[in-house]
Amino acid sequence: MPVRLSRMERREKTRQDLLTAAETCFVTRGFHATSVDEVAERAGYTKGAVYSNFASKEDLFFGVYQRRVDHVLTDVVPGLRKA
Repeated sequence: MPVRLSRMERREKTRQDLLTAAETCFVTRGFHATSVDEVAERAGYTKGAVYSNFASKEDLFFGVYQRRVDHVLTDVVPGLRKA
């Protein structure tokens, strides 16, 4: 039986799915060549879902950027300190 996610968990999953799709699009096509429609389609959501989670394409970009910074701070830097 599938686990039912709470509303907050579903919203966070949607946000993470959109960030993953946006990162892929930005890396492969570039920021300017990527449309919000493309990100939504790649993630399997509507454009409305993008704008429900992010104020603009720029806000989505900064979300991708923040996630990358968080990854470096939590996964990379601690490993460097051990060396």
